[in-house]
Amino acid sequence: MLLGPPVEISSVIHRMRGSSQSFLVQTGDGAHYVTKFANNPEGNRGLINECVAGNLLSALGVATPDLAILRLGNSCQGREQLHFLTNLQKPIAYGLHFGSKCPVNPNEVAIFDFLPRPLYSRVANLDDVGVVFAFDRWVAHSDVRQFVFARQPCPVSAVESKQRNGSSFTAWAIDNGSCFGRDWTLLPKAPFAYHPPFDISSFCDLEQSTGRGTRLIQSLPDSEFQAAYRQIPGEWFAPGDEAALDTMLSVLRHRQQ
Repeated sequence: MLLGPPVEISSVIHRMRGSSQSFLVQTGDGAHYVTKFANNPEGNRGLINECVAGNLLSALGVATPDLAILRLGNSCQGREQLHFLTNLQKPIAYGLHFGSKCPVNPNEVAIFDFLPRPLYSRVANLDDVGVVFAFDRWVAHSDVRQFVFARQPCPVSAVESKQRNGSSFTAWAIDNGSCFGRDWTLLPKAPFAYHPPFDISSFCDLEQSTGRGTRLIQSLPDSEFQAAYRQIPGEWFAPGDEAALDTMLSVLRHRQQ
């Protein structure tokens, strides 16, 4: 997944939930992004994790949002909303930040954080669940795995579409800031719960899809480990971070097998 050149933020829509204090923004091309800003309360390593893990998930063929480096300039409408909720309400600085593109236009299609349990059977890409489960074990994901869901035509056959009552949702794996464990040691911040946290897992063949995910992870080429890393803004790295990330990626490659 190539991040491409930075995209200018044109307007701020609203603040999002979560400890990283992200915002929904719009860019000059009309796209919407959930933006995690540099120097947020969770630190810049979360932004780096998003870039690296998002690229790896995409390489595994999992439905995951497109990523971008976003630029905050002085022409952004709603700029006054951009501050971190600390005692001093620290303003968010101009510069380069991380964006996760909304997979559908939120003004036209509803995006859900979860679905009523009966609707999980209508998720068109259920096989992704086991692949993501295997991925999260591999990268020591230390938070609850999140998906978002939206109605969207999906590449399923006419027979499958009919079986799903003509209606399907797509699930996108999001929020990878807590991948790679504590301090990039690939050790979890807390003991893993070795089961998927979503009811959706009971609607897929978890053993089969997790096995497929394991095989896909084992076959990832070395180039995918560096693809997003090379495009991460240098100002996101604190002293020693680049060496620590190199070491972590080397261990991650060893863990493939």
